[in-house]
Amino acid sequence: MLWSIIDASPLPIVTIDAVDCITGWNPAAQRLFGWTAAEVIGRTCPTVPESEKSDYQLHILRQLGGSAVEGEEVIRRRKDGAMLQLSLWTSPLADASGKIVGAVGIFADLTERKQAEEQVRLLNETLERRVAERTARLEEANEELQAFSYTVSHDLRIPLRSLQQLAADLLEHHGEKLDDEGRADGLRIVGAAARMERQIEDLLEYSRVSRSELVTEPVSLVLVVHELLGRLQRDPTFQRAHVVVQEPLGWVMAHRLTLQQVILNVLTNAITFVAPGTTPSVTISSKEKSNGTLRLCIQDNGIGITEADRERVFHIFERLPAAERYPGLGVGLTVARRAVQRMGGAISIEEVPSGGSLFCIDLPRAEQAKK
Repeated sequence: MLWSIIDASPLPIVTIDAVDCITGWNPAAQRLFGWTAAEVIGRTCPTVPESEKSDYQLHILRQLGGSAVEGEEVIRRRKDGAMLQLSLWTSPLADASGKIVGAVGIFADLTERKQAEEQVRLLNETLERRVAERTARLEEANEELQAFSYTVSHDLRIPLRSLQQLAADLLEHHGEKLDDEGRADGLRIVGAAARMERQIEDLLEYSRVSRSELVTEPVSLVLVVHELLGRLQRDPTFQRAHVVVQEPLGWVMAHRLTLQQVILNVLTNAITFVAPGTTPSVTISSKEKSNGTLRLCIQDNGIGITEADRERVFHIFERLPAAERYPGLGVGLTVARRAVQRMGGAISIEEVPSGGSLFCIDLPRAEQAKK
């Protein structure tokens, strides 16, 4: 009855006597190791490679001494010479009088699992190497970007300002000698140089936002908004605008100065792109969303943005045809989107039925900071 169970077992089972000769070898052992029962019964176990013999002898002594082995990983050899990684359980065998007369060993094949683990290890090493290589390339690219920013900031601005100053001096000291077309050309040179300098500043700002580290913390939106509006009270452009803040606004996880820059960029667009003769009107409010974010809403009464153009306005230097008669270079909203993304949020534009645009800035919601 017992040997019927052993023969039916899917696990290889081997029994030995007190002098280390095989007394039992079930079909599963034959399938695993390759030897038939007739080839191994009465012989010392042929599966033990030379490198494992000392450990094997220790196992035999432990078993004949009454100890067991539980799940120990061992190396065994197949008949064809292939090495197998196995897990071994053993137990002493005793006769009717209790005398230990041998041992039984049960094997579980770990070869495929070990091969899979090795493949995973090699894959992880490959991934780590690739990550390290790409990180090195990114660091190199960042260094090149910083060097480029330095070049733009110093080497390009000097001749540009010289050109601007020369054109201004020409108009101031020799303007009466120029005809109307000459004075107009001089003014265009001054204006073009000023626009180019502003474009350089915008590029530097976009570069700074894209590569600087932003550490977020709980920030009160109402404090950020009122602090920004207080600073803008002396700006003639903002003095003509009507801004309403609907409190409370709540708290978000953000980088305070960067969030102020984002709001400033959106407000600048809100009061700039209005129809001629229209007083800019802006409403700032907020609402909680179900996904753990808080939405800061900035609604204006401007010329509006069509649904087809709501993505284009966030592209750098993208100017819509309707905005060509307004000042600006098409960078402010690009900087705003990049900054919001760096803080773990998103910015979008929604339709306003009464006209104008609604800018939605979504940021992770935060609890009110303790004072």
